[in-house]
Amino acid sequence: HFTAGQGEVMRDTLRYSPYLQGRWTEVMFVNRSDDTSFDYTATPYSSVPFNYDGNINIIDDDSDVDLFLTNPLGFAGLMENTATVGTPDVRQLNDRRTNEFAEGETPEGARGACVADFDNDGDLELFIASETGPRLYNNTGSTAYFFAVISDSLFTAKASDSWAGAWGDFDRDGWVDLYIARAGTSSGAPSGALADHILRNMGGEWLKDVSADLSLTGVTSTTSTGAAWADADGDGELDVFVSAVGTSEASKLLIQSIAVNPSTYEYEHTFADSSAYIPSSLDSIAGASWRDLNNDGDLDLLLSGTGSTSAGSRILWNDGSGDLTSTTLIDGGFASKGHELLDGDLDGSPDILLASASAARAPGYFRNMNDEAEPTFEDYTGFAGVGVDSAYAITALTAADIAGASDTPDGDEDLYIGRASSSDAFFYQNAQGGTDAPTNKWLKVKLDPDNRPHNGSAIGVTVKAQTTLAGSVELIQTQVVDGGRGVGGQGAAELTFGLRNTTDSVDLTITWPDGYVQTENVANGNLGTTITIEDDHTAGLDGSSPDAYVIINPSQDADWVFEWETDYLCDPSLDVVVIDGGGNRGACPAISTTLTAASNNVKIEMFALPGGGYLHRLTWEDQSCNTPCNYDFTASSSVASGVTGTSGWNTLSIAACAN
Repeated sequence: HFTAGQGEVMRDTLRYSPYLQGRWTEVMFVNRSDDTSFDYTATPYSSVPFNYDGNINIIDDDSDVDLFLTNPLGFAGLMENTATVGTPDVRQLNDRRTNEFAEGETPEGARGACVADFDNDGDLELFIASETGPRLYNNTGSTAYFFAVISDSLFTAKASDSWAGAWGDFDRDGWVDLYIARAGTSSGAPSGALADHILRNMGGEWLKDVSADLSLTGVTSTTSTGAAWADADGDGELDVFVSAVGTSEASKLLIQSIAVNPSTYEYEHTFADSSAYIPSSLDSIAGASWRDLNNDGDLDLLLSGTGSTSAGSRILWNDGSGDLTSTTLIDGGFASKGHELLDGDLDGSPDILLASASAARAPGYFRNMNDEAEPTFEDYTGFAGVGVDSAYAITALTAADIAGASDTPDGDEDLYIGRASSSDAFFYQNAQGGTDAPTNKWLKVKLDPDNRPHNGSAIGVTVKAQTTLAGSVELIQTQVVDGGRGVGGQGAAELTFGLRNTTDSVDLTITWPDGYVQTENVANGNLGTTITIEDDHTAGLDGSSPDAYVIINPSQDADWVFEWETDYLCDPSLDVVVIDGGGNRGACPAISTTLTAASNNVKIEMFALPGGGYLHRLTWEDQSCNTPCNYDFTASSSVASGVTGTSGWNTLSIAACAN
């Protein structure tokens, strides 16, 4: 279900590509910094866009993209996107730091930042990495101050020495978890390997360090400045790429697996170093992002390399099975500390913007030529209009639809480049070669879990868009909702798909974190709009009969255990077992009851299964056991109130307590 809403001219000769309309002949991005009234005297370390999508509201009840900026010197704060008087095509970025944090809770030494709906309440919480003062902030919704600290001293200890975080629901339970990228510090820069942490979200109440349980401690001791989650090998489980910025270190691709523990009968998650699937000696990597860069439907990996030539920025091409050993250097190895991916001209092939690792070099814009299976990225910095020399190294970059005619976003992505406002070179409006209005067709997609139990910010949702261009050429694009990428910040939650000049409809395939696949068709007449996709999955309760067994305790009572499977994520607090004590009970006493999470002595568990689906387990503890007898029962699970799946009837056989 979806709802619709609303420089210098340089010339070059480009190779022919069936996807491209031709070369750019006018500057693509126009410097509109003076029109924003932006006042930020520091150089941002990271930039995070906040998107309101009808369900998530960071600060204001509007659909504008605000920016949260961090800086280790104490300048962290929100820049609110508001209307600009007298300049209808550019938005004003207002400094809201004076009423942003509760007294005494201002970030200290703020580094990387990332946002997510941590407690699934419909608004976004904020994590800020720091050497000594990492914090998790709740969105208060208050007009007095916007953020209040909800992290405790235990969290501070686990997230200390952090340079960035990345949100991802690794255990598929509907609560987004947090990867902490850690490293030592020397002269204000990352230096010295430390072990990273994964903090599991315990129902939106607190974060628990499960690094040892996940076998993480033995594989992540690097100078880490970023991490990026995605299902690299297509098995349905989230994997994570860890960026090691130290020289002579090795970045890692950690592949997740699930197996049952024969002692506890619980399904456990572990991460193993699968670096054989990436090039060796991936050192000097500041951050990473997943996106389909060659239109084959698989998520490739863009890396910001801080070194030169072979240690510079590059793409790792995904062959569809998780093998990313094939690589392409960007511009022969552009040294970069930050990056952004965007489709500047909406031709359906994402381009790359790199923030130079050197203060002496301007950012580089590289256009995706889509000329072969592993396409060439041409240096289009002059055409892009962003090639202004910087007085300092840049890390923060954000592409988001901020400016447009009549005070509304216009469909293409504008650029925020992390310079101080005194540079007068930080905000660039996507002018589409001087016309302002996009000439290619486009579609923006927002994801809304609706009342389903997925994480409220839809992080980890993958969207594939497919359409047919002239000449029966298929255009396929795949994007994932980003939970954080390290240096530079986090991508926008609203996904933009450039569709060139298609006259066809667009087929969307949405894969939610629990594996549920949803399809939507968008008519050509509805292109050029923003649509909201609402999750519509049901329980998918397995058609086979549920299982049940009895565990006899040393105290001569018994635990009655009921188990069943669902195809998709349900809310375990709504699980129900109904016991019918009528027929088929033999000589046993009549027991007719309904067991729920509120019942006495009832424990409910849910486990993600290898390959997809979930095991539900309801245990009725400390029950009597008698001479052998039977009880009929049925089980049910719900994704939300009123959206329930129920099993067929089965029989629980009760054994005698005596051994």
